[in-house]
Amino acid sequence: MKRSVREALIFLSGGLLGGAAGVYGTYKYFFARADKEINDMQNYYERKLDDLKELQEEINLTKDLDEEKKPDVVQEDLEKEEMEEYSEMLDKLKYNKISTKPKKKVKQEIDISNQPKIISYDEYSEDTNYEKVVVSYFEDDGTLMLEDESLFEDGINALGPMNLEHFGMMEDDPEPDTIYIRNEALGVDYEVVREDGSYENFLANNGY
Repeated sequence: MKRSVREALIFLSGGLLGGAAGVYGTYKYFFARADKEINDMQNYYERKLDDLKELQEEINLTKDLDEEKKPDVVQEDLEKEEMEEYSEMLDKLKYNKISTKPKKKVKQEIDISNQPKIISYDEYSEDTNYEKVVVSYFEDDGTLMLEDESLFEDGINALGPMNLEHFGMMEDDPEPDTIYIRNEALGVDYEVVREDGSYENFLANNGY
């Protein structure tokens, strides 16, 4: 009886020890596998990181090369545009030189012989070939009035604008407020009398 119990205890102890050894072996296997998988994943991502770094370096290198080449490309484009504009300009100059005739310079000569001119009282009174017209000149507003007190239309051109500045400029002029102007184109001698004030005042003072 005692031997049977002892054998049973030995058998049971051996089973327990065997079970414990099996469990330990199983845990050791799984831990080793987990470590291997972790190492594999770590190596995988390290390789990916290296690949990304290399890709980034290639991108930066390409960018630097593009930036280095860019000024040259821009300069080439500018030179090309300038050459095209220069070529177009030469074509236009060549066309104009061949197809157009040089313009003749026209010398404009002013014939002063028929321009209104200042004459003396003797010339005015002695020469009867010209019509005699009396004109009033209101210096304040530059208005010209005929003998019938109507405005002298286009009187400035008929008398000559510069001639109206000659009042009192004749030597020994007995009438400094009167000048005589001959317009040969119209065949008229004008006696121009300088009046004080303005044409508007003249109308007001004469009840117009």
